[in-house]
Amino acid sequence: EAKAREEALLAELRKALTLTVYEKGFVPANYEAGRYKDYITIKAAYQNDAGKEIRAFQGDIIFQDLFGEVIFQSSLKITDPIKAGEKATWDGAIDYNQFMDTHEKLRNTNIKDMKIIWAPKTIIFSDGTKIGEENREE
Repeated sequence: EAKAREEALLAELRKALTLTVYEKGFVPANYEAGRYKDYITIKAAYQNDAGKEIRAFQGDIIFQDLFGEVIFQSSLKITDPIKAGEKATWDGAIDYNQFMDTHEKLRNTNIKDMKIIWAPKTIIFSDGTKIGEENREE
């Protein structure tokens, strides 16, 4: 029963806010440009389908191989309001560590060879209502 409630909540959150990762890249360190670390870059587009303005949201982006094995998981928190029906984009970067297997796999796996799952956790609306983690009844 708890699993069914969790699945229903996830479906409700995904219906209210869709998110798609459309690009993944790599930016090497460049000391002359003042960039002292390597980065894996991620670009995503999201859309508010909730019917009212979203004030903020958070969730996880899960990168899996074609067999469903998790390559990397990253938390995402957006606090820029988005009006009902509107789309927006987000550009992010992960500090790349060549000694971490998960970072190596994420960097070297082509985006077309991954399943990318949006797992929203909480959506806060501008009217003060919210759906998600904090609303769960135990």
